[in-house]
Amino acid sequence: MQWTLIEAMREKLCFIDTPSLEDSQDNVNTIKHILDYVNNRNHLNAVCLLVQPDASRLNNSYQSRFGQLLNRLGATARKKHYFCFTHAHVSFSMPRTTAAVLRAMFASLSMNDISFHRTNTYFFDNESFRYLMAVNNGVKFDNTDQRPKSNRIAE
Repeated sequence: MQWTLIEAMREKLCFIDTPSLEDSQDNVNTIKHILDYVNNRNHLNAVCLLVQPDASRLNNSYQSRFGQLLNRLGATARKKHYFCFTHAHVSFSMPRTTAAVLRAMFASLSMNDISFHRTNTYFFDNESFRYLMAVNNGVKFDNTDQRPKSNRIAE
């Protein structure tokens, strides 16, 4: 599924949403779907890995599929890699245990050339992101829905 977040001038920022690589039931088709979609694009600006900040481990299936995907996308994709941590409000915008888990995965896959620094790491609060995606895709909200969550909870 493709989500258009920003459309300005002649540029589009699109997110290609795919099933998780942790779901081992149909990973072969997931990888094929991603590659088929990406191969029909003129260029690939970035590869964003969305992860939660408190992962204690990544299963073997995930690591294997992640390695397959990046190898098939080529060395350029490794240089265009970004890490997007979800649930930022829970982790106070810190990668927590997931940082060490990801670094260990890169080492085990001999992908030490993947940069993982503050310059390519972002944190998202899921509620805010979902709201922006909904508004940009035509979902209408009334004034009650648009107030910050903290105000709604206090009522």
